[in-house]
Amino acid sequence: MKLSILAAALAPFAALASDNVILTDANFDKEVIQDTKNAWFVKFYAPWCGHCKAMTQTWIDYAKAMKNQINVAEVDVTKQSKTASRFGATSLPTIKIFPAGKKKPSAAVAYEGARDINGFNDFAAKYIDGVEEQEDQVIELTDDNFDR
Repeated sequence: MKLSILAAALAPFAALASDNVILTDANFDKEVIQDTKNAWFVKFYAPWCGHCKAMTQTWIDYAKAMKNQINVAEVDVTKQSKTASRFGATSLPTIKIFPAGKKKPSAAVAYEGARDINGFNDFAAKYIDGVEEQEDQVIELTDDNFDR
């Protein structure tokens, strides 16, 4: 009887652990920055944050729905202060995507949309396959091609 009560109490955390990666100061670079094949959608949160708590189930559901398409992860800023500071997680939750491909910490893109699965999907779709280098998109303006 006691075991079944414990299993029921831990069930929500089992889903979280299997679909939502827990990132730390120690593993962030290895898991995210060095992963050139996959995009990472990362939520920076604090356990006491009301807005963070409100989106917990949505984040878990999104992680399950996107398994094998994009890595969904989270960083507890109260325990992983080095990583939180490095990525400017000052207002919570802070959500950033690290596009597929070669990653630099400065290439993280802040998510500021709706905190729902549709909003996450729309935003992530732009970055799952990586992004083109910005240098390729620069157009030199001259007197001939610049409208005044």
